[in-house]
Amino acid sequence: MHLKYRLISAAVLGLLSANVAAQQVVELKDGRRVQLNDDFTWQYVQKQQTTTAKPEVLAASAQLAPVTAVPFTNTVVGTQFKLNSSKPILQLSQSGIDAILQPAYYQGNELIIPVGLTNQGTDSVVLVKMNITLADTNGKSLASESVKVWSAIKRMPETYLRAKTQKQGLPIKLKVPSFSNYQIKAEITEVEHW
Repeated sequence: MHLKYRLISAAVLGLLSANVAAQQVVELKDGRRVQLNDDFTWQYVQKQQTTTAKPEVLAASAQLAPVTAVPFTNTVVGTQFKLNSSKPILQLSQSGIDAILQPAYYQGNELIIPVGLTNQGTDSVVLVKMNITLADTNGKSLASESVKVWSAIKRMPETYLRAKTQKQGLPIKLKVPSFSNYQIKAEITEVEHW
């Protein structure tokens, strides 16, 4: 009888530990690194810049405050990209919305970044906003804007981003000088469900 309970409890613990999977970092053939999350999303990983701090600074920072779990935080994701590349720039996720910044191109005097959106949630979405910061390859800031990448009209269901659907969002348009390479930092700052 006790053996039966031990086997059941071992099976339950095994299932619980399988649900707590760690994020995995993979290096692509072209040298870029991607973080694979357990919710089937991914994002590019920036190379870590190492800095050395004095031991007393480390000790002081360790005593500041205990770390507490927060259900959700905005995450700024950054990467470098080439103009007119065939590869997506990056993917962001928040509140059930996946936004893929697709390959950018220059038109007129604007950099255009098409955005693909997927609503993984159960509710329709009427608004998705992002903060975008664009810099040249030396890190000099070229533009920093808050942009709407999805905007629906309330009480007009045909304009909603429905649950479990994928649509092309509003393109990001930035008036910046034309370069062959850029650095971008992006975060989804607002998702309004209906």
